[in-house]
Amino acid sequence: MGDELKNCPFCKEQIRKEAVKCRFCGEWLEQSKEVGKIAEEAPPPSTIVKPSEIPPPIPTKGEEPVVRSEASKPANLPKILNVASICLLVTSCILMASVLKDVNVSSERVGVFTEKLTEAIGRMLIASGIFAWVCRSGAGKRKGVGLCAFSIALLVCSIIFVSNFKEGANRAKQRSKEESKQISESLMDIVGQATNGTISHIKPTGNAELDTALQPLLGLMQQFSKSLEQMEQEITSLQQDDVFSASVLTNKSNIQSEITRSIAAQNIFEKYQSQFPAMVDAARKKYDGLNVSEDIKRGAIKGFDESLSKQRPQVEEMFNLRKRREVANLQFLQFMLGAFDDYQMKDDGISFKSDANLSKYKLFVKNIQDITHEAEDFQKRQFQTVEETKAKIQKIAE
Repeated sequence: MGDELKNCPFCKEQIRKEAVKCRFCGEWLEQSKEVGKIAEEAPPPSTIVKPSEIPPPIPTKGEEPVVRSEASKPANLPKILNVASICLLVTSCILMASVLKDVNVSSERVGVFTEKLTEAIGRMLIASGIFAWVCRSGAGKRKGVGLCAFSIALLVCSIIFVSNFKEGANRAKQRSKEESKQISESLMDIVGQATNGTISHIKPTGNAELDTALQPLLGLMQQFSKSLEQMEQEITSLQQDDVFSASVLTNKSNIQSEITRSIAAQNIFEKYQSQFPAMVDAARKKYDGLNVSEDIKRGAIKGFDESLSKQRPQVEEMFNLRKRREVANLQFLQFMLGAFDDYQMKDDGISFKSDANLSKYKLFVKNIQDITHEAEDFQKRQFQTVEETKAKIQKIAE
């Protein structure tokens, strides 16, 4: 078997006699008999000169001499491949970092995101490693080829990953925008119904999870609307009269009856005002049992809390104004009952024998009028708030 081999005059590795190109260093071999003879009579490896010391072949007549540059020598090729490989690896890392630096992942999804990212990187490394092994085997295990092939494959995988990641991020952004628009349209529907005094339904968004996430808020508004309706029915059933009417102020029993009705009205307001926090807490707890994604649930709870943080003070103010008005009426009626023998109703108003009682009368009347004006201003602010809410929701929807 040794007689069929010869030493490469360049790298000194053993190759077949009939070889025309060295499979180790890649040099082409002269096929002339003289060169073949030199190759067979080559001295032992210890006495062979280095390839860099071999003089270039003597050019034939009319042929220009070939000058081998240092950069093109096979001994430098692995270094070149290694440098190129490092550059490709750095480029791959930069690409990955550029797309991941702006990623905003919620604390609840960090674990899932890390798992998916690790899985993707692992697949990229495995694919690149297989490609590098195939290329290195095909190249006769030449130095630098495997690392270079690995770097090229990893760069290609990184480009594909970045492209797919951006495309997925854009799709998610578009989907989130559509969901926000759908929620905004549903909220517009709720606000419109609230303005008209009827809360019956939410316009379906077409997304089962979004529709489910809106149900606790709808349920709360329906329950509160129904509660206010029942409250007004109970107040109406009291059949209260105007405290300034002559039919009340000219009869002691009528004044006493209105006092009783005023106290009953205050108790009704107290009862329904105390029910509102319990309604809110019950609706808030419903989000814990919703079968929706964590992102949608978190967004729905945030919207619910923000809405209630603004609406709760307004609800409290509404109840307090109604109670203050009844308290003012009650105080006025009690004063008129005590001063019944000191005043007289006339066509053009009321007259008091005592100036002190007249002054008190004016103070009670002014107190009632001031509270009435506050209630009117509150209603105006409520209407303005509704219009501003509609405008904000419409802006979000657009």
